[in-house]
Amino acid sequence: MLDHRLPNPLGRRCDPIRESLAAPCSTTDSQTPHGSRPGRLTGDHLVTYEEGVQDDVAPVGGREVDPDEPVFRALADGQRRVLLDRLFERDGQTLAELCAALPHLSRFGVMKHLSVLERASLVTTRRDGRHKVHFLNPVPIRGIHDRWISKYATPWVDVLTGLRHDLEQADGSRASHHDATA
Repeated sequence: MLDHRLPNPLGRRCDPIRESLAAPCSTTDSQTPHGSRPGRLTGDHLVTYEEGVQDDVAPVGGREVDPDEPVFRALADGQRRVLLDRLFERDGQTLAELCAALPHLSRFGVMKHLSVLERASLVTTRRDGRHKVHFLNPVPIRGIHDRWISKYATPWVDVLTGLRHDLEQADGSRASHHDATA
């Protein structure tokens, strides 16, 4: 009979068929790095994430904490920002045209990014015959600007404008003083 048991990293023999249904080989979580279980596959793609990392598509805890949350999640990815930049340069592009902006991604990968942008209302679509045309919707980004950026930037802009004004006046008085003494 063929022995289908495989050695695990700790030197014990594991039976992958039985172990997939039962507890792992006689190892404890403290014996392996990061609490992994040698010789057993879970089939759960979420085990690759460390604890506390959230999927960038799903809302935290099953419900939205903040109405801006989907927008922040969509903007967090650089490839989605590239798509938004392309739509800013020329609005109303098809999927094929947007795929040219990300040649290293498959068509399906670009479609997934566009669906995240659509759920965040950053991109709207319209059917034009057989083609789906994508348009930039800047309203959610403006909402983030108004809520988050402007309230923090306004005091600094006021201070920097005042500083610039003071420096220009001081430079102007120095220039007139230098002209008078020369």
